[in-house]
Amino acid sequence: MHLDDLDASLLRLLREDARRSYRSLAKDAGTTTPTVSTRIKRLEELGVLRGYRADVDPRFLRGTLYVVRVRARPESAKEVARRLADLAEDCLLLAGGVVQARIQAEDPQADLRRLHDALTHGVMDYEVTPVLDVLSAGGAPALRLGLTCHHCDKAIQGAPVQARVGERLHVFCCPLCRDAFQERYERLQT
Repeated sequence: MHLDDLDASLLRLLREDARRSYRSLAKDAGTTTPTVSTRIKRLEELGVLRGYRADVDPRFLRGTLYVVRVRARPESAKEVARRLADLAEDCLLLAGGVVQARIQAEDPQADLRRLHDALTHGVMDYEVTPVLDVLSAGGAPALRLGLTCHHCDKAIQGAPVQARVGERLHVFCCPLCRDAFQERYERLQT
């Protein structure tokens, strides 16, 4: 999957305000309204744009907002993240088997019990912390970290392909580079 500069620009603009009209997006991205419509439909079909959400200040919701940070066994991290995502507002699967989520608990005792039950398998430990204040509601432009493929050294466009090779986690621009890197690593090990 290749995302070009126009795709990146549209994604940044939508992160700032997902309710913008196609006409407004086209003006700010320097293109036409039909092009914006086509690109956004393509981004949705590819799963890049997964949905549109209201960003609600949690102080106006009932209950307490918690941040949950889990250290999962690496082989169980994805499954733990899926279970946690069912209970969370948002859920991040981080490197090293770490999962982090925000949970709005209307009934903290019952909701935290459900959380504990969801984290009984594949988890080394976890921490639940109440949120005192939300200082930013998002909308900040995404940082461009400039990841490069560990095989071909090209800039990675979109989400990197990740693989643990040896003791390290590596990032690649595509599955072909990942496979070639793994084959080269295995040849060097023999």
